[in-house]
Amino acid sequence: LLAAATYRLQSFLNVPDANLRFLCLSLFIKLMKIQPRLVSQHRDLISMCLDSDNELERMMALDLMSNLVTPKTIDTIVDKMFLYFQESDFVPFRDGMIEKVVEMCTRGGDYEMIQDFEWYISVLMDFVENGNFSDSSGSLLAQQFTELAYRVPDVRERLVEEMGRILDKRCCTSLLLSACHIIAEFAVDSKMFSKLLQPIIVDCDDRVQDACLTTSFLIYLKGSTEEELNEIESMFDLKLPLFLQSRFIEIQETAASLIELVSTCKKIRANGHFQDFKASFSNHQRTENENESENENESDEKISDVIEIPDEL
Repeated sequence: LLAAATYRLQSFLNVPDANLRFLCLSLFIKLMKIQPRLVSQHRDLISMCLDSDNELERMMALDLMSNLVTPKTIDTIVDKMFLYFQESDFVPFRDGMIEKVVEMCTRGGDYEMIQDFEWYISVLMDFVENGNFSDSSGSLLAQQFTELAYRVPDVRERLVEEMGRILDKRCCTSLLLSACHIIAEFAVDSKMFSKLLQPIIVDCDDRVQDACLTTSFLIYLKGSTEEELNEIESMFDLKLPLFLQSRFIEIQETAASLIELVSTCKKIRANGHFQDFKASFSNHQRTENENESENENESDEKISDVIEIPDEL
């Protein structure tokens, strides 16, 4: 009976009456919860609704298509969704496209739909490059970049390069902060240094400026040759005065401190102890993490002395 009703229902998708098309899509959405297989048989007709001039109708068709995606069809569906993303100037619709693409690609929490992570990074970067979306969508994209960096080691080198491209743009704060974090954590050399202290960064908010200043020093420590270090120190001398003129007092103070720190590093290098300094810096970070872990364990022990564990737990 459901199959017969669905077959009769799909004919309404071809009628000129927008109300009947809306009714059909609404019932398809309800049917997805009962018999998704029946709805999937009409995937081609539903995809045609993505061409509708009615934004609501397109959003409903988008919702249906996102639920019908498979690993074999995801690239085709995402390409079509991105095409409509480019054609629309309606920010809520563009946000909906980004949310649906991310929801499809991360379904199940293990990226079970993704067979090529390089392709997924390209999709996310296409959204970033086109822009014109809300800060919430920017935060969603930033979260995806960060999660990929931690969960998929094979794409870290590619992500570091892409984060450099993000720093070249006037992106939202969350994307810029994510870019700084990924570069600081996963860059293996100092190639990204020039991206961190660009004049465009001085126009960003205080969190982004602070992140770029901090990351620039961490990248400086990843310099491996005297030539590299000399070049970075010269760029510090050229770029840090820009941040001394920042509209944020805290950033001015951070820039002044960084100037002094770099000056000290030059003296350490001249004395031939820079490698020891870098090693001690890494050891200090490691010791801090170990101390935090020990403090947590001590705190747990104190809590266990005070709170009695219920028998039924």
